[in-house]
Amino acid sequence: MIGILSLVYALAVNLFLFIFNRRERKLQSKTLAYSFLLIIFIFYFLFLVINPQLYSQPVRGFWQMFSSRWQSAIDYQKQGLGRSVDSKLEGLVLIFEKIFLPGNKFGNFGWLPLIPLDLIVFSLGCGLLVKQIKERLKTKRPLGLQFILATWWWSCFLSLIFYLKNDWSRFYLPLVAATTLIQAYFFSWGLRRLTLIFKQKSRVLPKILKSVKKLKFLA
Repeated sequence: MIGILSLVYALAVNLFLFIFNRRERKLQSKTLAYSFLLIIFIFYFLFLVINPQLYSQPVRGFWQMFSSRWQSAIDYQKQGLGRSVDSKLEGLVLIFEKIFLPGNKFGNFGWLPLIPLDLIVFSLGCGLLVKQIKERLKTKRPLGLQFILATWWWSCFLSLIFYLKNDWSRFYLPLVAATTLIQAYFFSWGLRRLTLIFKQKSRVLPKILKSVKKLKFLA
């Protein structure tokens, strides 16, 4: 699961850079194409080497083996612990129930009744990330932590949507971690803003008190 997420994350980052970096698009398109073909070739060659039964039918045999194992994995997941997830919509509902809605099991504020605080804080964090990423793109600054957090969360979310065939707690772990990081980023940003405001007021307050004392003295 971690290997698949890492591959999806790397692909998402490269696609994003390819779309928004217009200056080096030609160079990146060639690099992406060569890298993709090289990965496919090496993987397929090594897979054939360790599976002699595919020598007579390398393409058809590979596809049959892949599809049968994929279906076996899906059947195994559905027969495992927890209830079976039979559609993407059902999986999406489960994700929101387990992580974002009031009384959730894996969120940080599931103990709070009636108020979906996990969803609220996460939405504010996403809005903050989108705003900061847009600002960096406009000013042509390098993409930093904000881009990493956003792409990592979407990689985990989309992977879970397609992978979730069984309501097992372990499957939610990568998305829970990514969600918590975005919530923590928003809290960190808010704390910095409050600290800055407090420092500014603490500098202005003595000046105001001095001016008040002068006015009293003059009066």
